[in-house]
Amino acid sequence: MVKPRKCALASVPLYLVIDTLQGCARLMSRPSPSGYAEQMPVTLGECLMLPDPWDLKIDTGKLLA
Repeated sequence: MVKPRKCALASVPLYLVIDTLQGCARLMSRPSPSGYAEQMPVTLGECLMLPDPWDLKIDTGKLLA
């Protein structure tokens, strides 16, 4: 996972990976020098809540279309 680690090093606050082959999405947050400290996996079709300050819900079912 080279790209997520580089984004974490650049302090990108959120990194979303969508895997349509596996039918899942993974939101990574809390960037640090060693990578992202938190990961929130969801099955595509479920809602994914972004953390504060975004306070936004993503309907991952719409990512399948």
